[in-house]
Amino acid sequence: MIHKYVLRDRDRKLSQAFAHEIFQGPYVSEKSAQIAESQRIVVKVAMSANKIDIKRAFEMVFQVPVESVNTLISKPRVRMFKGKVATRAPFKKAFIQVQKGFDISKVMGS
Repeated sequence: MIHKYVLRDRDRKLSQAFAHEIFQGPYVSEKSAQIAESQRIVVKVAMSANKIDIKRAFEMVFQVPVESVNTLISKPRVRMFKGKVATRAPFKKAFIQVQKGFDISKVMGS
């Protein structure tokens, strides 16, 4: 069975501007630093982006072949701030597996 996103997005082309809008920045944490050792990169992406869009945009922007993409949506969190209830916005993370043999240091900027 072919997934509905594959059928819908198979022939769609990404513009360079849209490819840059998908990525909102790196997601930096202890876990993402440990994951980076195994050729995986963690980035924040737009909520509307699907795995196919993320893969094509990453390959277009960084010229690095992508093996797989996993996504995770972080739920909104309710916190108290100065006695008032505040909600932290939800966001989407993408775990991008780069093909073996490619250096991810040029992508990560280190």
